Amino acid sequence: MFTKILAKVCMVATLAVAGIAHAAYPDRPIRIVLPYAAGGPTDVVNRLIAENLKNRLGQPIIIEARPGGAGLIAIQQVLKAPADGYTLISLTSTFAAHPGLFKQLPYNMERDFIPLMRTVIVPIIAVVHPSLPVNNINELVEYAKRQPGGINYATAGNSSGPHIAGEYFKSKSGIDMTHVPYKGEAPALVDVLGGQVKVMLSSTAGALPYLRTGRLKAIAVATPNRLDFMPDVKTIAESGYPGYEFYGWWGMMAPAGTPPEVVTQISEALRAVLEQDDVKSRLAGLGLIVSPQGPQDFKKYITDQTRMYTQIIRSSNITTD
Repeated sequence: MFTKILAKVCMVATLAVAGIAHAAYPDRPIRIVLPYAAGGPTDVVNRLIAENLKNRLGQPIIIEARPGGAGLIAIQQVLKAPADGYTLISLTSTFAAHPGLFKQLPYNMERDFIPLMRTVIVPIIAVVHPSLPVNNINELVEYAKRQPGGINYATAGNSSGPHIAGEYFKSKSGIDMTHVPYKGEAPALVDVLGGQVKVMLSSTAGALPYLRTGRLKAIAVATPNRLDFMPDVKTIAESGYPGYEFYGWWGMMAPAGTPPEVVTQISEALRAVLEQDDVKSRLAGLGLIVSPQGPQDFKKYITDQTRMYTQIIRSSNITTD
């Protein structure tokens, strides 16, 4: 009898200690690794999120930029870290394109990561230099059809989201435009502003400052609905291409094996941050749409996005070269 009582006491004590361990999370700083250079849009947004997440979790949040290797440097660093909730990674829709672009990858998104929260949607917008005589996407299509291959369009680079969006639109509309890849959105915008290239598919985050000053002209957005901050610009879908939508997204992940209680705690804290009016306002000012999506929905969303990206990449023969 005494032995059974002692066993029960020990079991209760063990469960209590485990409960205390989980309840204590976090008890030290949390690190968010970025596969991008410091100072860029993803860095700015994640620092805003981290600043507010610190107040929710009660611990400092450290942003660590690890650019290079098509994001693999950051990914490998996170996957080597303990799956304890103290090392997270912020990934973008770019990584949904990887399975279609690379024959072999040293990671598997579904196997190696637990989605915590989709944070924002990054709208893609078609913009033109004011000298181009088009005011909407239909006029651009008509203009392009009169000179097949004679119109260049700029993007941030080969296999970037805007490049995939552009090739997807070409297949939908039947036009032939020539892709001009740049090493980043900033240099592409410089040439479009200068008129060297007349058309660009850009993130709203990159183009918005120049749209506000009239140095660029918006002719369509690739989101399912019009954007609140430019309600007069039609979507591509409503312009005669139903079903067409393409936009970037950013989200937070944890290494596979992270305890479910910790996953829940982080995801709930992230959602609370994203629902703050001041955070929504600041992100909207950057041309981004707050779009929280929790672990289960985000996991399915990533699977669907990866399938879509792979299909477009392969049908359009998009490569990283």
